[in-house]
Amino acid sequence: MANVATIHPKISPQLTLYNFINDLSEGYDGVIRGAEKYLPKQLSEESDDRVYNARLKLATYLDSFNPIIDGINGLVFQQPIKIENEDQDLQAFLKNSTVDGKNFNSFIKKYFKSALKKGRSYAYVDIPQGAGQYATDVQRREAGMKPFVTFLRPEQIINFRTKIQNGKEVITMVVIEEVIEVENAENEFAVDYETQYRVLRIGSVSVYNEQGEMVGQEISTGLSYIPLVELNLDEDGCLFDAKPPFLDVGRLGIDNYQMFSDCRWSANTACIPFLVFTGWQDEEAKNTVVGPNTGKTTSNDKANLKYLDYEGKGIKLSLELIDKLEKNINQIGLSIVTSDRTQITATEKTIDSIQTQSKLQNWVDSLKMAIRQILKYAMDYENKKFDGEIEIKADIIQNALSPQEMLAYIKLAESRKLSTATLLKLLVSRGALFEDLDVDNELDEIESEDTAFREMVIEEWHHYKKS
Repeated sequence: MANVATIHPKISPQLTLYNFINDLSEGYDGVIRGAEKYLPKQLSEESDDRVYNARLKLATYLDSFNPIIDGINGLVFQQPIKIENEDQDLQAFLKNSTVDGKNFNSFIKKYFKSALKKGRSYAYVDIPQGAGQYATDVQRREAGMKPFVTFLRPEQIINFRTKIQNGKEVITMVVIEEVIEVENAENEFAVDYETQYRVLRIGSVSVYNEQGEMVGQEISTGLSYIPLVELNLDEDGCLFDAKPPFLDVGRLGIDNYQMFSDCRWSANTACIPFLVFTGWQDEEAKNTVVGPNTGKTTSNDKANLKYLDYEGKGIKLSLELIDKLEKNINQIGLSIVTSDRTQITATEKTIDSIQTQSKLQNWVDSLKMAIRQILKYAMDYENKKFDGEIEIKADIIQNALSPQEMLAYIKLAESRKLSTATLLKLLVSRGALFEDLDVDNELDEIESEDTAFREMVIEEWHHYKKS
């Protein structure tokens, strides 16, 4: 008997990876909850959980994964996506794209952010259940049956089949794992969850329960394809397979977490000086109370009592390793959003800039292609074609000026080796000034200010001579 919950061999190893990224996505809480998975026990703690739990409470995780993801997502979507098409059905879809009433820009930000985290994400274009009973597009519209798009995490895709058709790989079957909320027959206030499997085939959709039994009837879509759109950010990846672009950041973050936590535990233990008794009888040293208002006496005039402090050489080495880890993390993250790195040659900087622009441009191009496919599928349900232009303002991150570069250009203008007009145009094109800045008007303002300043100086000079 066929098992609908069967996991494709290519997907199975990726699921563990996605669990790791899900923990990272929860930040501090997700990593700390992982306990031994991310902060292993030491040999001395194997037989005593109390010691390990005490160390875990002092563990410190500094999240570097989420700030990088949020930073890039925020830069790409500084401005809403522009879609040039006046079709009323398309405009209605853009304003109300999901079953919970989110607009298209909101959906795409979530869609792209998921791909930044996991390398790929999915959009499924669907129509409301029951729409199949309406024979024509007009009847569907009159009944308010509009297409919508559903976001799918990559780990929800557990199985698939493809074939080569006209020289192109085409999806013929996809199995989606879904967790749904169901009513509790015994308690109306209780919430129960069940797992079900949605199977997409060309022209149809069917749903199965955990026992592999079909729920309801197979639904016809009337489409000659499966309206599922993959956003894949891995240049070397393939359909249903992609390496998360910031996986190394996450792994280095865990290395940093372990090193920093161990360092903090060592510092917490070693920062307390301890008393050393020499020349004391056991009975004399026993039950010693340490404090500012206590003392100790002995009959042995050669006895000694002193505090010993830890030199901290091991902690110093740990801090140096932590510093190196943090620099590696920052270098990976910042190389995507800026070409500003210290202590590098001009050649390295040029290569950095080209690689950064190329990677970002590829990601944005992939996103545009995915958006176009989503809109095509949505319009197919309306028996229309989408042929509009899609604009994503991502050039500001491709061409961002570093502080050093900006200062260098300003100095060129000050030394009259670069005109003020060229400087202003450069700053506008590289995102350092307002995009809609009128350069000619700005030059007129500068000239008028210079004229007013000269007239003020001349007037002050004449006033001085008269006095």
